[in-house]
Amino acid sequence: MKINQRLPNLFLLQILFLIAAFLLITAHSVFGSEPEPVRSGQESPSAQTSKRMDSIIRLHSEKIQKWVTAPEIVNSVKQQNELNMPLAEIKEIDQKWISGINNDFALSLQENTAGCFLKDKLLANRIASDLYVESFLCDQNGAVVGEYPKTTDYWQGDEDKFIKSYNDGAGRLFIGPLIFDDSTRTYSVQISIPVKDGERTIGVLIVGLRNIK
Repeated sequence: MKINQRLPNLFLLQILFLIAAFLLITAHSVFGSEPEPVRSGQESPSAQTSKRMDSIIRLHSEKIQKWVTAPEIVNSVKQQNELNMPLAEIKEIDQKWISGINNDFALSLQENTAGCFLKDKLLANRIASDLYVESFLCDQNGAVVGEYPKTTDYWQGDEDKFIKSYNDGAGRLFIGPLIFDDSTRTYSVQISIPVKDGERTIGVLIVGLRNIK
């Protein structure tokens, strides 16, 4: 009689075990897979960086702030600002850049003084090359002065990464959200740091850091 009473209980435990196993497998398939890529400039589905990544961002924000004081950076921005390029001309270059017509010009911005400086920083060692995915220097209008590697577009002046760091000439550190970036094909966080000539903000340096979980 006691044996017969135990059988329904054993059967119930088996059912509960199967349900738990099913839920575990389902959760793994949903949360254990890589997030689907999103369009450039949009936040990733999680839009959250890990505590480790937050520490990396803080550390490298301090390092990158030293880059913007280098003569190669400051003088390059000053020289381009002196050209006083009309916004209409910048946008025309931007359209050709996006369409791939101006590849020689884009390459020249990787090989000029600022571009070589940024390339050296990004490829300085294995840690840097694994972490830094891109870097580009902008003038007071948001037009690229130097870069490594090639950016998706030439004019950054309509994007938060430039606008919020240039800050109407007041200049401030800006750390963007975790995004999927088309130009580097990675989930990354962009750090924007104002370039100054004395107390005056003259441009912005933007560096992309690969997301570390």
